[in-house]
Amino acid sequence: MFAFNASKSVLLGALFTLSLATTACGQQTPSQAAPAAKTPAQLVGYTTATLPIEGMSCGSCVSNVKQTLKGLDGISTVAVSLEQRTATVAYDPQKVKPEQIQAAVNAKGYKAGALTTVTGK
Repeated sequence: MFAFNASKSVLLGALFTLSLATTACGQQTPSQAAPAAKTPAQLVGYTTATLPIEGMSCGSCVSNVKQTLKGLDGISTVAVSLEQRTATVAYDPQKVKPEQIQAAVNAKGYKAGALTTVTGK
């Protein structure tokens, strides 16, 4: 009977831990890393850049960052990687500045680092 109670205790502890993780992030399953964004040929004049993002811990965080960045005028494509803790964006530097991209992510409660240009002007 002791073994049953011990395993029951372990099971309840695991369920409690899972419920805390689910409540904190709103996701029950880990997110898959998004592939790096590819800049299509028609995005002439756009700059592709990557920015590090601290504070993402689940698929819900990835979705939140992605929606935030897609909502900015001048951003064409967005790929967010939970595994690498980065976002890659193709943006029109005439419409949106790197500081605005960082500020939008920071306003959602994450910490965005400096953009590193991959391609562009």
